Amino acid sequence: MAKVVDLTPSDAGTGIPTRIDDDNEFNLLNSRKIEAKKDEIPTICQEVGIIFNIAIRIGFSVLFELGPIFMATIFMGHLPDPQSVLSGTGLARTFSNVTGTGLAWGFTSGLW
Repeated sequence: MAKVVDLTPSDAGTGIPTRIDDDNEFNLLNSRKIEAKKDEIPTICQEVGIIFNIAIRIGFSVLFELGPIFMATIFMGHLPDPQSVLSGTGLARTFSNVTGTGLAWGFTSGLW
């Protein structure tokens, strides 16, 4: 007979949830470690903390998305003949957004 091997992970009993149950559903209050019970209404400070916690992450993602574009534009402005370089870059970005990004967003918008 073949030997039976137990493939249970070593941290199986640590209380880490592997799926979301009805009793253990995800909500922002539980995920942010804010002390508010389900029956209580969160205070203004708790609400501001939740919103700030989400907003700071969105702000960083926008900064990291648009930061390289702004830096490239600043560097291109210092090249010789910056007017034609910047106008060409703007035309190229507009063309790629209209033909590539816009079409991709349009085709994938039906997925959700």
